[in-house]
Amino acid sequence: DGVTDARDGSGALFSEKRLLELLDKEAKGAPNAADLLARIEEAVSSYSAGVERSDDITMLAVRRAG
Repeated sequence: DGVTDARDGSGALFSEKRLLELLDKEAKGAPNAADLLARIEEAVSSYSAGVERSDDITMLAVRRAG
């Protein structure tokens, strides 16, 4: 919650499309769920650097084995 609502300096949303592209790219290289969440948090923080957040960000990742 809140990830896709993060805005950059011009007011553009991080967007579901950007999150899905990030998940597609990062899920393959992340060794565990915690690492994947850290990479998403880093991407969102970088995207919205210098902009006050209007919403909290909540994330949960589950990796299914097998």
